Amino acid sequence: MIKILENPTDFYELNKKSWSDNASYWLEQDFYRFGLSNFLLQKITKILPNFNHIPHIVDIGCGSGWLLDALLANKLSFSYSGIDYNETFIEHLQIRHNETINFKFLQIDIEKDNFDNLSNIDIAICCLSLIEITDLDGFFRKISSKMNDNAIIIIVGLDPTTEIIRYALDDLDLQQIANYYRKSDKPVYISKKFITKNRHSKSEYFRILYSISDYNLYAKKYGFGIYKVNVDFNKKSTKADAPVFQIISYVKKIEK
Repeated sequence: MIKILENPTDFYELNKKSWSDNASYWLEQDFYRFGLSNFLLQKITKILPNFNHIPHIVDIGCGSGWLLDALLANKLSFSYSGIDYNETFIEHLQIRHNETINFKFLQIDIEKDNFDNLSNIDIAICCLSLIEITDLDGFFRKISSKMNDNAIIIIVGLDPTTEIIRYALDDLDLQQIANYYRKSDKPVYISKKFITKNRHSKSEYFRILYSISDYNLYAKKYGFGIYKVNVDFNKKSTKADAPVFQIISYVKKIEK
């Protein structure tokens, strides 16, 4: 399904219900992440020497904690905050890591809540989390005030053109969907069920087709500069229906 985002509240409720319905499905599946774990691990490892203290990493939309698992497997030195609005994920991670002093897991809705429990962020990771919120302006405004000078935020999004191609049924459908996307003056979102090991998710997963320009607009507004852009990540995948990711890193400029 592809639709124009007419009512942000309706989209928010649909997406929140989807994650509530599918939380156990995500925890039980060993998902193939198209190399994102290794890619993000390499980026974070390169950034860590920028800090003369133990860096504070905030994983925004931490889900099952797969990124934390990758970081721990490589024995890096860091403190960590995982945030998610899904209670099932947060409770799962609190039980798994209940004896780790410098890790915390917080149930925070990044679209509705303030970030009062976050501070001194050195590295923020938003892996496929911002494609689910309707208020990018509000997010960048809130996260900017919690990040240290020269902190890095890494955003993983989806390439809109590839997503349109993946959803098209035939050439005619592709043309209609592409025109739908180009002519809309509002964001467009798509939804579909996940299939892993022949098991379907209980309900559809929703994502908004943001472009790099959308992220740049609000990042610049709240004091971020472009640090690194990796377009077309996973473009050479051997899987015909594989997504293509856009990965943008921003640095928090020093306030004068």
